[in-house]
Amino acid sequence: MKKFLKIFLVAALVVSAVVAADARRRPKKAADTRLRLISYNIRMTTPKDTGLADWDARKFASVNMIRTEKPDVFGLQEPRWPQLDYLYAELPEYDHYAEDKEGGLKESQCEAIFWLRDKYELLDNGMYWLSATPERVSKGWDGNRRITVWVHLRDRRTGRDFWYFCTHMDHRGMTARQKAAELNVEKMEEIAGDKAVVFISGDMNSQRGSSKTGKFLEPYDDWMDDARETAKETDDHRTYGGFNESSRSLWLDYVFSRNAAPLRYRTLDSPTAYGLAHISDHYPICCDYEF
Repeated sequence: MKKFLKIFLVAALVVSAVVAADARRRPKKAADTRLRLISYNIRMTTPKDTGLADWDARKFASVNMIRTEKPDVFGLQEPRWPQLDYLYAELPEYDHYAEDKEGGLKESQCEAIFWLRDKYELLDNGMYWLSATPERVSKGWDGNRRITVWVHLRDRRTGRDFWYFCTHMDHRGMTARQKAAELNVEKMEEIAGDKAVVFISGDMNSQRGSSKTGKFLEPYDDWMDDARETAKETDDHRTYGGFNESSRSLWLDYVFSRNAAPLRYRTLDSPTAYGLAHISDHYPICCDYEF
């Protein structure tokens, strides 16, 4: 009997040690995780932009917007590498991942994701072209070269992980937009899976309710929730301003999520909050989530 008890106690200690070690390896789960996400078409640098539309005249306001709103993660469409270098220097609290659509050209437009380096651990990242050959530099169907970048992050405090995809769909090609939306959803399912917490945001160049371009949002709607449409607190402000208040008439930018609850959605279109009325030709959009 004593021998049996001794064996039992030794076995119990071994099991306890294994369980304890496994618990240390597993991220701790909290009841919920909060996340603030911003999507922002920052407008590429171009000689066409002069005066207050020029990047040098408005770059401080883009940094002010980030510092004021304090997103946990944010995605940028259209920046060129020199614009990103400026942001890297001004926002050292954020880690980042970026790729350009031309496969390494210095003056190319990029897609970029930033996240608070002290809050999140990067688990993985990647990119693909929005085309029939997403694994290599290529144009999309009847459109131009466009890409999506993504990161897999884990909250260091709660242990909860999520995927964030940042995209920019074509502005002319009809087939390119339809196929790009379908490809993005296909890739999110492939990379993250149905049960994961997944976000995608960007300039979709599609307007909800439009007979011409509204259908390009349907692949996202079938698999995800539109923050503007489903958040408990939301607005109906347009997201494209074109550096001109009178032309603010388009909804082009969106945030979608899967397995996360949108709490508050906002269009960041204040004319005074960041030091410049138009910090880009698009207005940033912001959503607070819980998951």
